[in-house]
Amino acid sequence: MTNSCLSVRLKGTKTVQLVNILVGNERLDEVIVKEMRNVTAQESAATEQLAARTCEPEAESVPVDPLVRVLQRVIAATPLPSSLRSTLLRLVCFASVGAAGALLKLATMYLLTDLAGFHYLLSYVLSFVLVVTHNYLLNSQWTFRTSGSAQGLGRYALVSSFSALLKMALVFVLTELAGLWYLASTAISILAGFVASYGLSLRWVWTTRVGTSRGAR
Repeated sequence: MTNSCLSVRLKGTKTVQLVNILVGNERLDEVIVKEMRNVTAQESAATEQLAARTCEPEAESVPVDPLVRVLQRVIAATPLPSSLRSTLLRLVCFASVGAAGALLKLATMYLLTDLAGFHYLLSYVLSFVLVVTHNYLLNSQWTFRTSGSAQGLGRYALVSSFSALLKMALVFVLTELAGLWYLASTAISILAGFVASYGLSLRWVWTTRVGTSRGAR
């Protein structure tokens, strides 16, 4: 069998490169260069696919909200490292839900107190329950991309209660003891409450979903 026939029969397999080298049809350095080019092309394709999936939640039964898709595209266009984009998206979603909950709480208190005639403390308690449920459901769908549960709702209620007590204590300490302006104390307490609420939610309320996403990204 001639060298050319042997090369044709083995074409398309890894063996053809070795045979070509042995029979003198192809030089060793040329084979190495070809393999390096193939590896580089495969790595480039994998990198592009990873960049395209950056900030995209894992496929689950919960559909992606259109607003979240817009945020994903905006954050994907930022020069941030890919490892930080999913964290930023989660923070933005969590903060957006909190802001919507604050507006809902104000509106509920007004309706119950001024229009329905409830005592303002009772209105506060009812609005708190409503906002906790609202925030938990939206965070489950938007922020952590998972379905809710009664246990998760109970844990989130505890986290929200702790955050509220923390903010109240900070306002008192910073205003009465540190001598800060009460609005400055309130601003600091809101920031501290957000950090505490997000951290506890990440570690205790939605632990299964976050652990899964970390392992996948």
